[in-house]
Amino acid sequence: MDCNIEPQKSINEIWFNSPGDHQNHQPSYNVVHAGEPNFENHTGQQQLSVNDYDHQSGQQNSPLERGNPAAGHNGLPAEKLHQTFSLASLELLNNYGKGFRNALGGITREEKLRKISSNNGGEGGGGGSGSSNIEGSKKLALGNIMKVAGEQFIQFSTQQVDGFSTSIHPYAPSVITSELSSSEMADVELVQFLLLAAECVGHKQYDLASSLINRCLWVASDSGNPTQRIVFYFAEALQWRIEIETGRTTIEDLNRRSSYARSLQLDFNVAFVACHQALPFIQATQFAAVQAVLDYLKSANKIHIIDLHIRSGVNWTVLMQALVDQETPPVIRITAVATATNKGNVEEAGKRLVEFARSMDLPGFCFNTVVVEDMKELKEDMFRREPEEAVAVYASMVFRTMLSRPDSLASVMKVMRRLKPAVVVVNEVEANHNSPSFVTRFTESLFFYTAFFDCLEDCMGRKDDDRKIIEGLYFGEGIRNMVATEGENRCTRNVTMEVWREYFGRFGLTEIEIGKDSIRQAKLILKRFGKTGAEEKCNLEENGKGIVIGWKGTPIHSLTTWKFV
Repeated sequence: MDCNIEPQKSINEIWFNSPGDHQNHQPSYNVVHAGEPNFENHTGQQQLSVNDYDHQSGQQNSPLERGNPAAGHNGLPAEKLHQTFSLASLELLNNYGKGFRNALGGITREEKLRKISSNNGGEGGGGGSGSSNIEGSKKLALGNIMKVAGEQFIQFSTQQVDGFSTSIHPYAPSVITSELSSSEMADVELVQFLLLAAECVGHKQYDLASSLINRCLWVASDSGNPTQRIVFYFAEALQWRIEIETGRTTIEDLNRRSSYARSLQLDFNVAFVACHQALPFIQATQFAAVQAVLDYLKSANKIHIIDLHIRSGVNWTVLMQALVDQETPPVIRITAVATATNKGNVEEAGKRLVEFARSMDLPGFCFNTVVVEDMKELKEDMFRREPEEAVAVYASMVFRTMLSRPDSLASVMKVMRRLKPAVVVVNEVEANHNSPSFVTRFTESLFFYTAFFDCLEDCMGRKDDDRKIIEGLYFGEGIRNMVATEGENRCTRNVTMEVWREYFGRFGLTEIEIGKDSIRQAKLILKRFGKTGAEEKCNLEENGKGIVIGWKGTPIHSLTTWKFV
């Protein structure tokens, strides 16, 4: 069964211009609340969690390595911290810089300049790329700015002068940097200051780190070029970490700031839909996921989709359009799980989906919301499974939020198993942002978000208001949580699909092949972005039985399908 890629009715038309009074019409909308939250301290056998695995070695970490504040990184004494942090961060930076050096090695200066320009995929400005930037000159893309800065940081990090690495010197000799413009070199230097500030924070040299952060924030801003924007958010997050660790502020202050910022942006859902439509790898992943659901439920007369982390819900309009043309369309029911923090957004998404179903004349559509304080409160009877109903569970970017709460993650797995779904579709971030080493985690996160910011610049443009909202609220909040917090407060964590495979296997989940139709749908979506050049920059690769989609060689999202045995 193929999805109908071209919508029969504009998503924006339904999403933001629908009538307000639907109470006398079907489809239906219901909200189910869980009981009062249980705050008892439950004890029991210790469970092995995703946090127990070291991404580099694949070995189980000891409790000491997982967060004993009295020990150094990997259990080493405190006096060895300096050497360990430096070696770890330099090795990681070397991995990112290596590709850029290999790409430019052994060619003439003119060829290098042409190679650098071609890596941008078009004209750019101030470290970004895309037609929205400064006209008339080729500029180095954001990803390559980061790689050059990382290479420079490696070359000079071992040479210390009064506590400052000579890598920050704007005239440090390099074959590559000698061929950069002054604005590109300024961006490279800005990133070097950020990297040095992060290493100082890792050493708890807060005064020096604050000086470097202030220098970053003097130049960087949330309205500048891509390099300046990403440095702004990471430098701000470093400052929050210093404030929290020195006791000048608290985690609660950070959370209140994030909640307040979101409350002021009433059009966040609008921005999220705009981002969904603009970024090729988001659409490609979601269309492939919808096709996977269709592949395993195509013969069912009743379909029940359990969405563990619905956002705008726009992806389910694709499923509706694919099913409505059948001679006898199945009855579709969607149950979305919500918590206190996102209950309003989930209910709004439900109302829009109900209106969309009515506009498509899709009979019997029903949207339910299950509200819980914590995911571990989920119970099988909340989903009210009906006879002869085929169930699919869709988990998009939700399991990673429970990595710091393994009891909640284990509870969700057990509930899913009892529901006996025909398929479990998992869409996750394909990255390792769960290292116990702060500097390693910082560097991994920086290069990952570099790919995202570069894509936003290419696909949405410098002056796009929706891009500004997504960067400031969604990505900015994630960066702050990842950089500034630790322990259970650090809920923005990501691990690779190999780690998830190991974890899912312990709960009786077996990976099943993503169908060729799903891969074809993803490729068709990427072709729609051909005119913008995004198709060539967006990478789709098969990984085992799943797929990975990325941007300019950096993995972004993974999609896998599972079944309980």
